[in-house]
Amino acid sequence: MKPTFFLLFFAFVFGFLPAGGQNRSVLDIPLSLNQIDGDTIQPGDTLKLLPGIRSFLLFKNIHGTVSQPVVIINEGGASVITTNHYYGIKFSGCSHIKLLGNGHASILYGISITKVLQGAGITVDDLSTDVELAFIEIANTKIGGIYAKTEPTCNFLATREKFTMFNLHIHH
Repeated sequence: MKPTFFLLFFAFVFGFLPAGGQNRSVLDIPLSLNQIDGDTIQPGDTLKLLPGIRSFLLFKNIHGTVSQPVVIINEGGASVITTNHYYGIKFSGCSHIKLLGNGHASILYGISITKVLQGAGITVDDLSTDVELAFIEIANTKIGGIYAKTEPTCNFLATREKFTMFNLHIHH
């Protein structure tokens, strides 16, 4: 066995070199950004909501995996949503996502949806599945706090035999 091969094998097995696909990105979401599309987001990435008051957030086509979910978390303080829109936060066509409001040690609910004039605080729909929502405060919504369902459409992608939402975990 060649020494180079042995060293590379040893380093890989004992974790001294990163295995393929473990390069994770941390992306800041400024207050001015309302729509985040999954084009450049990879499994294991972390999206940090910068502190302050923002309007609605739409997360589209973002996909993590069971072992590498995409984590969305507040950073540096509370991220507060006050909007006249139809939702505060929406997940559309997403899977293996964690929306966590525990990104600042001194704030229990680091993501706060304080007003949604037209609809729900959070919607998990459009074939979204495997979503965790935690440490989030929702108040003053016209319709409801959290809507998690996919409505059937005329393209028949969301019929009973073709789609089931799995692993919706809501806590704190």
